[in-house]
Parts: sequence; C-alpha cells; structure tokens
Amino acid sequence: MKTLIMCQGELSKKEKDVLAKHPNVQVVLTDCTELDESQPVVFKLPERVFYGHVSHDRLVDVIVGRADDLKIQTARLYNVEMGTYQSEPKYRKFVTKFKEELEELSEFKAGQIRKEIKSFCAKHDLDDRDIVNPLKIALIGTTKGPDLSDVMELLGAKESFNLIDNFLSNYKYRI
Repeated sequence: MKTLIMCQGELSKKEKDVLAKHPNVQVVLTDCTELDESQPVVFKLPERVFYGHVSHDRLVDVIVGRADDLKIQTARLYNVEMGTYQSEPKYRKFVTKFKEELEELSEFKAGQIRKEIKSFCAKHDLDDRDIVNPLKIALIGTTKGPDLSDVMELLGAKESFNLIDNFLSNYKYRI
C-alpha cells in the first residue's frame, strides 16, 4: 500500500478521479509547513520523498514513480536549524525520553500522539518545536512538511521507532 500525504485542504474532482483508479493508494490531507512555494506538495510513503507542484495531471506519475522531475531537491528542504537539532545533545535527550513515553501508548494514532506531544512539552517545560522538529528530521529528513502526528500514525509505531533509533545512532554527537 502506498500512501500520499497531500498538503492541501481538499481534493479536486480531477484528483479524486485519478485516485479512484488506484485503490492501492491511501491519501491523507494535511497542512505542510514552510513549503508554500512548492504547492501542491505530495509526500509519498513508504519512500519518504517530497514532490512539488503536483498537478492532477501528474498525480499518477507520482503514484507510479515517474515524477523524478517533481522531486523537491534536498537543499530546498534544508534549513540551518536542522544541524542544531541533529547535533545538540539536549534535543537527542528529549527525543529519547519522548520515544519512551510513546512506547507506552495503547493506540498509535495521530490524535493520541498530538496529546502526548503537548503533555510531554508541558511536563518538561519545552516548546513544541523542541520535540517536533528533531522528530520530523528523524522521520522525514526535514523540519518542513506534513504534520508530525499524521506522519507517525501512517508510518506506524514500528517504523517510527526504527527511524527514531536510526536518528539517535547516526550522528556524531551521542547522548
């Protein structure tokens, strides 16, 4: 099953028609941060690739893997804060503690994950960005893009935890 996270409020009739021909594709609509210049944006799972300026005519190309020309370049997904979230030990500690709390969730659903983020931040006197941004880097490779909770639910607990573990072990600054 392929999943497309589409950064928009609703699907057009043409988009619905295209997607109806691909029952193996799940679509989730969400807001995306800091990608306005590339709208409409599609984030494809399990590949974890961003596509920009995806018209209804090119949606099928994204689905079947013929849209390399629409891939958003890695440099456009980067921002300077990302290095801080990757290298500063405090963020890695936050992620480690938060993962431990996530592992206790009875349901790995977006709504529950959102509540857990708010609760964790309140409990540790953190700004949401202190946990959301390093987790987004771990899961999608950038602080930009779709809502973290939606991405985590779609990836599932096992894949989310694998990506978080990768993030924690792959950078030279270890906790």
